[in-house]
Amino acid sequence: MTLSPFSNASMNITVITGSVVLDLVVNTSISTFAVLNLRETDTTTLSLTYLQTTTPDRLDIGRITLSLLNVPSGSVLPTQTLPPSVSIPPFTPTITTTATATLTLGPTASSSSQQGEDRKRLVSYAVGLTLGLGLGLTAVVSGAYVLWRRRRRKQEEMADGNKDNLDSRAEAQSQSRRFGREQKDNMDTRWF
Repeated sequence: MTLSPFSNASMNITVITGSVVLDLVVNTSISTFAVLNLRETDTTTLSLTYLQTTTPDRLDIGRITLSLLNVPSGSVLPTQTLPPSVSIPPFTPTITTTATATLTLGPTASSSSQQGEDRKRLVSYAVGLTLGLGLGLTAVVSGAYVLWRRRRRKQEEMADGNKDNLDSRAEAQSQSRRFGREQKDNMDTRWF
């Protein structure tokens, strides 16, 4: 087995073959390990365990080499064992209803016609909601615009001294006001 030169961790190597157990704690800065002269008739187990310390360590295994005789009776790698199977308990859903509804259908109603009616109802709700919101918002915005224009015209008239809408002026001033209107040449197109 070869280890990377960057490896600096401690590990426990355990080799079990027949009745012989070899257990070593080594520093992995030594780059090569070898287990030699094992009996070919015994099963051998190699176990590597990383030993955790308080400092950060690194364990890099570069290569593991196994030399075996060409014997078809054995396996190099351990057999894969599956975890023990766990049986899942049966699941029975419980349905509780808190409210009941009664729906009376005609004798010829079927589930497809019911679905068609539900779809028509949903479409009509969507169309009604869209039209209602569109028309309602248009009315509100139009009303706000009309009020804003009226207020703005009144403010301009007050600033210009042209008080056409005020009736509190003296009669002498009303003559000049009529003359002023004639000079406007019908440019005043107010609706109110």
